Amino acid sequence: MSRYLSLCLLSLAAALPASAQQSPPAGPPPRPDMARMIEREGDDMALLLGLSTAQRAGLDAFLKAFGPPHRDRPEGPPPASATFADHLAAMEKESAGRAADEHERLAAARAFYTSLDTRQRQLFEALQRLRHGPGGPGPRPGDMRGGPGAPPPAGEGPPPR
Repeated sequence: MSRYLSLCLLSLAAALPASAQQSPPAGPPPRPDMARMIEREGDDMALLLGLSTAQRAGLDAFLKAFGPPHRDRPEGPPPASATFADHLAAMEKESAGRAADEHERLAAARAFYTSLDTRQRQLFEALQRLRHGPGGPGPRPGDMRGGPGAPPPAGEGPPPR
C-alpha cells in the first residue's frame, strides 16, 4: 500500500506545472512607472478641461511640481561629533531647500491656474475636489496613512457608543 501511495504522490508532483513548484520572487512588488502615471493624469486632465497647447505646457509644469520630489536632499544629519551649531546649520539648510521647493510648486500652480478661463477654473476645482476630497489633501477618517483626518459630516460615520 505504501508503494501505491508513493507512486501516486510522485505522479501528482510530476503533473504540477513548473511555475507552481517555484517559490514567488523575493522582494517588494514592482512599482508602477511614476512618469507614465503622471503623463496619463495630464492627458486626462487636459481632455476634461479642454486645454490649448499653451495651457497643456502649464499643466505639465504644475503636475511635475506636485509630483515626486526632484531636488536632491542633503546627505543626512551631521556626524555625531558635530556641534550643536553644525546641527542648526544643517537644519536651516534643509528648511531653506523645502521652502524653495514649496515656492516652485506654488509658482507653477499659480501660473497654470491663471491661464485657465472661468469655465476651466470651475472644472479644475471640481477635479481637485474629486482627487482630494472635500477637506483637501491629507488623511481621511479611517485612512490607513495615519492621523484622525477631518471628522465626518453630520449624520455620517459610525453611530455613537
